[in-house]
Amino acid sequence: DVCSSDLILYFLIFSFSLIIKNSFIYTYICFIIFLKIFFNKLKNKKFILAVSTGIDSIVMLDIFQKLKTDYNIEIIVAHVNHQVREESKIEEEYIIKYCLDNNIKCYTQKLNFENYNNFEAIAREKRYQFMFKLYEEIKADYLVLAHHANDNIETIIMRMLRGSSLTGYSGMQEVSNYNNKCIIRPLLNISK
Repeated sequence: DVCSSDLILYFLIFSFSLIIKNSFIYTYICFIIFLKIFFNKLKNKKFILAVSTGIDSIVMLDIFQKLKTDYNIEIIVAHVNHQVREESKIEEEYIIKYCLDNNIKCYTQKLNFENYNNFEAIAREKRYQFMFKLYEEIKADYLVLAHHANDNIETIIMRMLRGSSLTGYSGMQEVSNYNNKCIIRPLLNISK
């Protein structure tokens, strides 16, 4: 099973270890230990990493890059340029160059918006469409997102304000399955 119960168990163990001691260095070490356990089951798999130039996705990319050779995993970077800020082009060029320098396949997409009403929701939908299409085209095993604990708190609050089910109030999940696509969020229990 792509999103196995073993994977969920590893995330729970990792999450518990973060509760014990909440420091950046300890968190980073626990994350590496978690990934080493996790990756034993995921050798020779293909991961799409959703990468912006935010600290969360860059840390995630760095960790996966360090584990790439030891576990014979294939890393594919997917970047979406919203073309909203002046820095967007520079950020896209940085990611492309980083991937070229580190022998990582990189796919980018530029988004265009006719209007900015409900920008966040439309941008999120377009990002997911791009990622899921890429997932199918390259036959990926996992889509890895760099959502962190602060993102999850925001999601829970938004769902509470809008009214949601009990499942919705639990927020994002570390491991989820969407239309037979396994999404993992390894940073979900780490605060920014």
